[in-house]
Amino acid sequence: MRPYRFALFFMSFLLGALALAMSELHGRIFQSSLTELQFSRALLAIATGSALGGAGALLQAVFSNPLCDPYILGVSSGGVLGAVIGMSLGLSIHWIHAGSFLGCLLFTGILQGLLSSRRSDASQVLFFGILLGLFGSGILTIWMAVADPMGVYGALLWMLGDLGHASVGQGLFLLMVVLLILVWVSRRSHELDLLMLGDFQASSMGLDLRKARRRWIWIASLLVSLSVSHAGMIGFVGLTVPHLARAIVGASHRKVFPFSCLLGAVLLLLSDHLGRWILSPVELPVGVICTLWGAPALIFLLWKGPVRLMRASMR
Repeated sequence: MRPYRFALFFMSFLLGALALAMSELHGRIFQSSLTELQFSRALLAIATGSALGGAGALLQAVFSNPLCDPYILGVSSGGVLGAVIGMSLGLSIHWIHAGSFLGCLLFTGILQGLLSSRRSDASQVLFFGILLGLFGSGILTIWMAVADPMGVYGALLWMLGDLGHASVGQGLFLLMVVLLILVWVSRRSHELDLLMLGDFQASSMGLDLRKARRRWIWIASLLVSLSVSHAGMIGFVGLTVPHLARAIVGASHRKVFPFSCLLGAVLLLLSDHLGRWILSPVELPVGVICTLWGAPALIFLLWKGPVRLMRASMR
């Protein structure tokens, strides 16, 4: 199937999910600030869910590891740290988003610098990423210890996922980036299939592991940076969704990546609605809702067929 068909397929389902989510507005979008907020929040949920689902599928393929999620490389720690520092300094929400994105890029640059200093295999890259994430968490803990109470509260919201500061521009920008990456991935999906075979088999088939891994880490880090800088850390979407996608469409990343983006968008949109509805008017963080369905879903997949799941993830 041609790349543009994947983009059209992906966009049609996203627009359908968005139309379903906004059906209660009865055609009055943007007539009031409330309806505009609902629309922008739904759009950001769709864009963020698709970015996290796609990033999880990429990283699980790059490292041939079914336990990888978008936050395993430590990039998100830089994003949360940048956001928390911005909150503690009393910056506006736009500067907080910018600080979070710059923090993600900084930690991505550090990781890529570590990788360029020597020839590293998949396990070493993961080890670098985990250590980088722990380092960022340590700095974040120190900053929260000396910050004011409002800064700590804002940090907790960011770490649990927050879609409350959504705007239409943010959602559209993130969605366009995901669509462009979707088209690009569909042209090079064979590299992901080779990486899933392991380093030895991939290199024996002519793939330059170092260049390919660095390229895909940059792509996944870009998706993670945009999602964290706009919506905070939302767990289990990037970990669980790729497994669900492989169970439905098979192991080929020409299908797995777009379906992971689609499934992540739909599930995060539904999770956000549930978080606002279950204890209304109290709003539960969207990350909490994702944990409540993500962990049982992954446990069920492992319990239902652990051997089949691992083989689908590794081949």
